[in-house]
Amino acid sequence: MGSNALRRSEGGLPVRVPASPGHTSPFDVILHKMLSSPSMDKRGSHSGRRVTALLVVAILTGFALRVYLLDAQELWGDEAMSTCIAQLPLAQALAPRIDTHPPLFYVLLNLWVRAAGMSLFALRFLPVALSLPGIVLAFQIGRRLVGARTGLLAAWLVGLSPLQVYYAQELRMYSLVATLGMASMLGAICLLQAERPRPGAWAGYLIATLAATYSHYQAFPLIAAQNAVVLAAWRKRPRRLLTWCGAMLALAMAYLPWALTQLRFLGEHSSGKAYALSLQRLGAIAWQGLQSYALGLTAPPRQATAGALCCLLLAALGALALRHHRQALAILVAWPAASIGLWWLADPLMPFYHSRFVMAGGAGLLLLVAAGADQLWRAVRTRPALLALPVLVLLQGLALRGWYTDPAYRKGDYGQALAGIASRFQPGDLLLLNNREQLCLFDYYRPDDLPWAVVSPGDALTAEDTDRALRQLTDGYSRVWLITFGHLEVFDPQRHVEQWLGAHGYCAYYQSHQGFYVNLYLLGEPPHTPTVEAPARFEDGIRLLGYDLRPQPVPAGGTLLVTFYWQADARPHADYTITAQLLEERGTLVAQFDGQPANGARPTSGWQPGETIVDSRAISAAGLPPGTYDLWVGLYTWPDIVRLKLADGSGADVWHVSKVVVQ
Repeated sequence: MGSNALRRSEGGLPVRVPASPGHTSPFDVILHKMLSSPSMDKRGSHSGRRVTALLVVAILTGFALRVYLLDAQELWGDEAMSTCIAQLPLAQALAPRIDTHPPLFYVLLNLWVRAAGMSLFALRFLPVALSLPGIVLAFQIGRRLVGARTGLLAAWLVGLSPLQVYYAQELRMYSLVATLGMASMLGAICLLQAERPRPGAWAGYLIATLAATYSHYQAFPLIAAQNAVVLAAWRKRPRRLLTWCGAMLALAMAYLPWALTQLRFLGEHSSGKAYALSLQRLGAIAWQGLQSYALGLTAPPRQATAGALCCLLLAALGALALRHHRQALAILVAWPAASIGLWWLADPLMPFYHSRFVMAGGAGLLLLVAAGADQLWRAVRTRPALLALPVLVLLQGLALRGWYTDPAYRKGDYGQALAGIASRFQPGDLLLLNNREQLCLFDYYRPDDLPWAVVSPGDALTAEDTDRALRQLTDGYSRVWLITFGHLEVFDPQRHVEQWLGAHGYCAYYQSHQGFYVNLYLLGEPPHTPTVEAPARFEDGIRLLGYDLRPQPVPAGGTLLVTFYWQADARPHADYTITAQLLEERGTLVAQFDGQPANGARPTSGWQPGETIVDSRAISAAGLPPGTYDLWVGLYTWPDIVRLKLADGSGADVWHVSKVVVQ
């Protein structure tokens, strides 16, 4: 056997026998052992340095992409939860029922913030640091399974991966589990390749795998993939297989304390549905996962499809190149397949699939892509197909540009919303949070010296509870800023808080944000019946019974308080937005307030025939010169802006309410 020949381990994987390093420094010997290509010849030391240099450049490039605009985006809800847990005493952060996820990331973050502080850049630098070893691990896996060139390609693909960059810039545990998942896979490969695995190799594998399971549950599909490959490779070696089973038992015993404490808690947060698994759903999850592996979450649909097809082509060629190395092929195929397949099996219990749940399987596909590109480079006839690789890299660059620059991919703007509220806050204002779920975000961005309150759990379950709680919370205040955050079906399914504020005040402001919206209510109970009757009928069976305007006249710089009284002859077929507009005499729009009835608490599609709907809103006259204006009202559908016409056959789509005098 030559100095660079391949031989087979007991597990069947190819084992590289390195060439002698010769008369070199100890440093070169280490580089040769760790980073040498299987095709190295007598110039191995020089080749090893070249490989090292390219790997270092890949790491630096990946680092630059991960720290670029690291603190440009605001914290969003899950990240804010991380900051809250990080500030708890360590023993409390490890306590059961703090979060549905395992605790390792929170432990690391808890220790990190003590040294680095709570700035947004410092917080997010931890997942960046946890992501970078994945580039080296991808190289090592590719080198061991195929060769140094495949390893380098894999390192670059992981370093450039929009999915890896995206979650390296998120203050969650996904970059950690991706890195530890690769470490676990590398440990399993080392065990399979070794003729006689040493205790240190077993210990390294167990530590990496246990750490992965204590990072996120998506580590378990990787363990399933490892078991499938090991059972096939060692089926004729009972002693080795028995040792593996002992290692799995040790992992289970080490994980059991966490599993027992969290099992019931996880059950409370699952949402099982009585439907059967379907191949259609599997296909949808697999395709979404493939698109995310290729270009992450920030590529337009056509680009995501093109990236996925490039990945499929190169991965198929990689599988073809490895057809004679069955265990290596099995590892790289089972790795992403198990990630996607097991989450599909869990889908009936947790039907809220997201691509981040299969992130740990992405490195396996990128390694197959690297193997395919390597094979194309070796085969002259098929080398034109290698164009798929630069196309993929170009698409990755476009996806990264979208992540850095496109507002559509902004995940949160809670701090911006609070800053806007603070700039308009007046004496007598109260900031009201509709639930405690947003407290972590609020604590991070809270402006100083703003009076605030939160609706306690259970206070919005009934109208009576809401009335009692809000009367107490708003006592002594003239205006209420309401931040409605999270899932209303959980905290306030009947929207009692908004209904109460609408019945006891006038909505003067509405702004939608990322996952929440803000309203301003001017407190003061509107009249229960209209002061002026209105014979206005719109199509779809909607009638305006009357209205109330106050004050009349409106002081310059003041606010016009408007209450409309609506009724439906039959249940409307759509949800309409009501627009109230002030026009000057020449017909120019000078002020308006658009919104669904009762600020969305009473959508028109839910109106019952004969029921009276009271809709109060405030229109600011700030900046309007003294004079006479016309108030008009209409309805339209959103987002197509199709106006509802009057039912009198005139073709008009707005109704003149009244003259309004500003003085």
